[in-house]
Amino acid sequence: MKTKLSTILGGGFFVIFLFNTYVQAQPVVKEYNPTIGVSDCLETKSEQAAFIFRFDENGGLLIEHQNITCNCAGGDIVHSTLFKESILEIKLLELFGQDSTLADCRCLKNIGYRLDSIFPTTDSITIDIYCNTFEMSEHYQLRIPTKGSGRITLSLSVEPMWVLNSAQWQLSPQPTGETVQAVCTSSSTAWQKGHWYLHDLSGKRLLSGYFTDGQFEVSLSNVPHGVYIIEVQTAQGSGVCRLKCVKGL
Repeated sequence: MKTKLSTILGGGFFVIFLFNTYVQAQPVVKEYNPTIGVSDCLETKSEQAAFIFRFDENGGLLIEHQNITCNCAGGDIVHSTLFKESILEIKLLELFGQDSTLADCRCLKNIGYRLDSIFPTTDSITIDIYCNTFEMSEHYQLRIPTKGSGRITLSLSVEPMWVLNSAQWQLSPQPTGETVQAVCTSSSTAWQKGHWYLHDLSGKRLLSGYFTDGQFEVSLSNVPHGVYIIEVQTAQGSGVCRLKCVKGL
């Protein structure tokens, strides 16, 4: 494991410095074979999240994310990927149907998929994983060799670049009526200004806005009663926080 002080780049140069932890996959002892598809809800125990990969002889990369913390209402996990200049960006997002109702419990899920035509020109590549579910929001940066297979356990000793959750913000009142007030509880100056987005449970964007001074107000007068997600993003794009918002009867 190698730790270094570096800047985060993306859409501009940021003056915020974070300790980025790069996790090097250990030498392969056995052949790891990721399981393709999304699993049913698994029991929530003490299993730690893990990243499994395997390169095949046809230039394909098989990936499995294990033990992702999700809401147990039975939503789906979708993924998107972008490979450029030895960096593979992976985004995982938990989605529900438009008329779904979130449950008051959580479970673990696995998701596996195959990426075709990954032909890296270096001995290793960096993996950026952005995972957003209704129970957690995390960003891990890993480094893996470009041949063979391996497994990386994302334990407490492997600190992510950042982990943000609803504890960063408070919504009131909840459930709400016509408007909801969001106030930042973090001392980080990065969260004092940025953008907010209102989504339904299917991921459809309904409203958006810009905030300063670490707070904003969302009008729900034109949306029906139900559960919504308010996504908060820092102005530099270095952090994302997802909040559950309930418009009551």
